Amino acid sequence: DRGFAEYHYLEEREDRDTVYVSAAELNAAAFPWLDARGDRPFFLYLHATDTHAPYRPPPGYAERFLPPDVHPTIGPRTPVVSLIERPALATPDNIALLSAQYDGEVALLDESFGALLDHLRARGLDRSTLVVFVADHGEEFHEHGGFDHGRTLYQELVRVPLLVRLPAGAGGGRRLRGLARQIDVLPTVLAVLGVERPADLPGRVLVDGGLPADETMMETQLGRPALTGVVAGPWKAVWGGTTRPGGERIELYDLGADPGERQNLAEGRPVVVGYARQTAARLRLGRASQEPAAETTVVDPDTERRLRALGYVDAGAR
Repeated sequence: DRGFAEYHYLEEREDRDTVYVSAAELNAAAFPWLDARGDRPFFLYLHATDTHAPYRPPPGYAERFLPPDVHPTIGPRTPVVSLIERPALATPDNIALLSAQYDGEVALLDESFGALLDHLRARGLDRSTLVVFVADHGEEFHEHGGFDHGRTLYQELVRVPLLVRLPAGAGGGRRLRGLARQIDVLPTVLAVLGVERPADLPGRVLVDGGLPADETMMETQLGRPALTGVVAGPWKAVWGGTTRPGGERIELYDLGADPGERQNLAEGRPVVVGYARQTAARLRLGRASQEPAAETTVVDPDTERRLRALGYVDAGAR
């Protein structure tokens, strides 16, 4: 039950084009559940995967985002891994096709999210319901030579949407410019609902005048090498590899002046890089004190297959 009072897993179906459940299917399961709640308080978590590879939106969606002068040499069902394994396929036109398919899936997800908001509004639930929309990662389309996700820490992967709609739409229309992190979501939810926050809960409150964080750390273990990144003020540093000469890749960007991360300033800013390393060590130490002891989990073959499909198990790992 994953700790929930009710946990509904929508099984795979042969009529789906991918193994993933669409947000429209989630809505179809969630709407009757919401209607049956009446006036009782509820916490509902919906996990949509429309925008996950393979990018296969319904007909008419990708076409809205594909420029007319594009002539790809791959088909709409070509898996993105093909461009990773065969770099010669990573032409601008082929990338444009994949990007349009992804954008089509984003548009489809946007429609389903809008339908969810409309359903809440039609039932009068929008006046008393806190809605949070957040993503766990983005996708890259060769901005820095890669595809998919999980192997790098560039902005196209780690800068994701976070939308918060307060009950009755209070304070709507504001955009916070400071740093927001996924660990800030739970403290913010608790603050809005008036629930006492556990003393050891990390993160900041993003509403009601809460001060955003000025630094954060990120890591990925899927790529080769594993990477660590730190954002502190305008600076973003990323490093990974061995410490032997020439074995470590270090990147430093001024996100204010260079949001696309095109100019690596690491060589000329060793003090900033050193500060980023110290920040990572401090944040990692603080995080370790808050994490429970690791548990050993036995993964059955079907679960492993699903994890591989999601990209969360390295294809070379056994």
